[in-house]
Amino acid sequence: MEMGRCPVKSEQYPGLQAFAVDHMSIKESAHVKNRGLYKHNIFIVIKYDFFMKVINGREEVILAEFSDIPEELNTVFFRTDINEPPEPSVRVEQAVDTILKIRALQNPRANILTTSHSSIPDGTLMKNFSILKDELERTLDPITPEISEIIMVSTLAEFKKMNEERESSLIFLDNVRKAVPEEKNPPKNTTKTALWKILEGMAKVNGALPCCHRDNLSLRVFSDGCFCNDFFIRELEDITHLYGIDEGLKVWGIAGAKTSKLDAIFVTENREDLMVALTGGPIFILLLWALIKEGSTLSRTLPGNIGKANRDLLESLYSKEWDKARKKALNLVERIESQTIQVIFPIDVIIDIDGTETVVDLKDIDKGRFISVGPNTMTMM
Repeated sequence: MEMGRCPVKSEQYPGLQAFAVDHMSIKESAHVKNRGLYKHNIFIVIKYDFFMKVINGREEVILAEFSDIPEELNTVFFRTDINEPPEPSVRVEQAVDTILKIRALQNPRANILTTSHSSIPDGTLMKNFSILKDELERTLDPITPEISEIIMVSTLAEFKKMNEERESSLIFLDNVRKAVPEEKNPPKNTTKTALWKILEGMAKVNGALPCCHRDNLSLRVFSDGCFCNDFFIRELEDITHLYGIDEGLKVWGIAGAKTSKLDAIFVTENREDLMVALTGGPIFILLLWALIKEGSTLSRTLPGNIGKANRDLLESLYSKEWDKARKKALNLVERIESQTIQVIFPIDVIIDIDGTETVVDLKDIDKGRFISVGPNTMTMM
């Protein structure tokens, strides 16, 4: 599901209307569900008769806010993103804020079902959840807490069972990539999946903008109707504004696993207004390997090697197309060396060492498996 796309069934919530936004025009669409989820330039949205958010860019994007919902909500599904170093953070603060806003609009006995993904497919968000729980408990009313229990479960069966057995609770599903087999590769019959059936008919809130370029099942469920939290809308508005600015230096963020992402770096050649930021993903390791191999002018800032865990990562992803991937990466290094492509390198990274996420300097990346760029790098960017 791509950013801003929010298809709905208008009959799901009384007082809602379904609209399609196509090439700057807004028109009521009774056949909206037949237009298809991934049609280019079609944004399907929900709107209360009196309240909606319009983001103006090259095309208008209309999003439904949930702050003025005119009726009481029952159980709500909230997709958040707390996949980061386990420490108090802006993302945790945003999740807590959204949870409390949802709670203020709910039937007091209703639950909030929530989840996030981990960068490590089989990893856990236990530490992240503990921080979220601590921050949430700190904000609750000490006498009459808005939420009676804050629970983490590890399977869909437990997720469903806790929702049926508990009331007034926040139920967090640990690492949706691990708990839901179809998360990364949703089937064509999405509505037949266990996750979809559990969440069907619930009000849904999307608070995971950084994940919305992916067609993952926990985001595809929003085709059943969704609202966007304040931070999703604000960040999308900021991004839309930034992309509309024609002057000044722009940072071109690149991350992911597909070698086609390297092609996105090639298009920045000889563009003095574009600087590439390597923000994560296996392609960063691929390019780092090539830089270590050929990038002599950068040797003082680079590690001596990428380490066994990261070599294994490259082998698992690129062994079938290694010759093609290697040539692309080495070709890019030539452009970086000749300074026809400008690149920002991370100063620190998050790596997995025996199941523990650790922040280290870039030079120490060989000590574990790369997860993402580090907090100091994000601050620098």
